[in-house]
Amino acid sequence: MTDYENDESSGGLPLRDLFNMISRGRRTIILICCLAVAAAVAAVLLIETKYRAEAVLLIESQEIPTSLVAAPDNKYADDRIGKIRQQILSRSNLLMLIRTHALYPDKRSSLSEEELLTLMRGAIGVDLVTANGSQQGSGSTIAFNLSFTYADAARAFAVTEQLTKMFIDADKRLRTEQAAGAASFLQARADELRDRLVEVEANRRKVQSRYGGALPDQLGISSQSSSALRAELSRIDMEMQAVLQQNAALAAQAQEPAAVAETPARAEVRRAQQALDRLAATLSDRHPDVVAARETLENARIAARDEPAAPTGLAAINAAIVGGRGRLSALDGQREQLVAAIARADRLVSMSPQAAFELNNVERDHDNLRQQYRDIREKQLEAQVASNLQREDKGEHFSVLDAPTMPINQVGPNRLMVLALGLIGGLGVGLVLVIGRELLAGRIHGADALTRLTGEPPLALVPVFNCESRPQLSGATSLVAKRERQETL
Repeated sequence: MTDYENDESSGGLPLRDLFNMISRGRRTIILICCLAVAAAVAAVLLIETKYRAEAVLLIESQEIPTSLVAAPDNKYADDRIGKIRQQILSRSNLLMLIRTHALYPDKRSSLSEEELLTLMRGAIGVDLVTANGSQQGSGSTIAFNLSFTYADAARAFAVTEQLTKMFIDADKRLRTEQAAGAASFLQARADELRDRLVEVEANRRKVQSRYGGALPDQLGISSQSSSALRAELSRIDMEMQAVLQQNAALAAQAQEPAAVAETPARAEVRRAQQALDRLAATLSDRHPDVVAARETLENARIAARDEPAAPTGLAAINAAIVGGRGRLSALDGQREQLVAAIARADRLVSMSPQAAFELNNVERDHDNLRQQYRDIREKQLEAQVASNLQREDKGEHFSVLDAPTMPINQVGPNRLMVLALGLIGGLGVGLVLVIGRELLAGRIHGADALTRLTGEPPLALVPVFNCESRPQLSGATSLVAKRERQETL
């Protein structure tokens, strides 16, 4: 098997043909490589040299122990950095930086204001550094890198220095405003809750005044008072009954000719004795009514011992009757007062459920407001302490760990890399162009290509001669033709 058959069986382009194609198009490849290298050189000369000035800002923890004042979480620091970054990259601040440091003087005429701001924002970098040393990764943020890239090293340093100062000032302003705002909000909320608490306390006093005696804590006293009033009413009724009976007896005695008058004190003793006998017949000796009747009898006996002897006769009987009537009138007045007091006590007892309902509602509102006011006051004190910490820079704040320095080494472009890419790109484009042109043109170069395409070797090779060798070329051609005729026969 020949080399051509091996190349054909491999299914690819023979290396000899590939080398021949490259050899025939070497001038084109060299030309394209030269053009690519020239373009790379021009790019290196035209692209501006970039310098980057960097500063490292550390997030300092608060100086007061967290057991006394709670420290903000790491997410709060990330949010604060993001807010400050948006403030620094605002239109007004960027335009101020561009005007102050005369940035992009050659581009102001060709670029719009928005394009200049976009270019400026792209040159400013804020990269977070976490506790595990990674940037923009997981973990608590402990620092961040602030950088600015520009063609002039001095201006890059000046802008980075001013950006660092702007970050420090904005951080302090933001922390102070947030702490003061929180304290002010909590103060307003505390005042509002205090006013509502005073209003609820006034409502509670109104309910207590309107339902005096009917409140849950007063209901027992009202019930006892009602029982005592009813017992006193029973005693007065019995005493009035005794007085009525006494007057009836005196009236009957007055009809007798030998009536003997009885003194009022002794009549009182007799009535008290009768009332005690009636109560003792139905009640025990320790019953409150029996005890009260016994005390009344003892007082009447003491009064009767000191009273002089009463005159006898009809006048004394009439005087006793008049005294009994006066006693009845006094007892009747007392009875009316007791009836009114009992009705009032019963009314208070009937009002007790409504009083308990209204008082419970007021007490519930009062307890809720008092708890809210206590919580707000605690938060207000914490916010006030946090505000004082921020004003004194004892809370969490930014500090400059590495101040910006004048950049010496450039960060771009990498000239050697640009030239190497130009050379490699030109070589690749030249090879693709030459090989593609050879394949698309469909030309056959050499006996090897003809054999690969037809499967048979050529009968003869016709060399290339100069113009002076044309007779020899004709003779060679005639020999080839003669051989073809012989093979045909």
